Amino acid sequence: MTLIPVSIITQRTLAVLAACVLLACGGRDEALVSVRYADVPQLPRNLLTVMLSDGARPRVLGPDEIGAPGRSGGEFATRRKGELYVSFRFAASGVILSAGEATVPLRSDWRYGFDIRVDSTNPTRLCFGCMGARAFPLAAAYQRTARDSVWLIWGGNYIRNPVIY
Repeated sequence: MTLIPVSIITQRTLAVLAACVLLACGGRDEALVSVRYADVPQLPRNLLTVMLSDGARPRVLGPDEIGAPGRSGGEFATRRKGELYVSFRFAASGVILSAGEATVPLRSDWRYGFDIRVDSTNPTRLCFGCMGARAFPLAAAYQRTARDSVWLIWGGNYIRNPVIY
């Protein structure tokens, strides 16, 4: 009979326990952000620039990284503490048509979603899970109606155990 040293048993037991704990907790602790734009003919997607910054990694999003209703864009990892700064700009021939920004607190196990929309009224009136919204002026030549603004709307949810709306 061969005896297994206690130190090997202890190392294996600790490794198995650590793996179980990681699986039970959902693995790594994440924080994520995504951006979507609901295209309108007056403001095509190619006029839009979005910038994200978590204080460590600024990122400028290209058109393929910005989602649309019914189509996901990129999802980007952020720090888990601090602030997330999100800004957008619509520009044509060097002229800014609309621009805006928002800052939200970062947190672990959290997924933020930002939507950019053109609307004449607050689009959050029927929104479940929205955490904030801001309206920004839009150049008159690009408005559908005289009351149109560009809205930046955000919401969030847990990653591991999301609330179902």
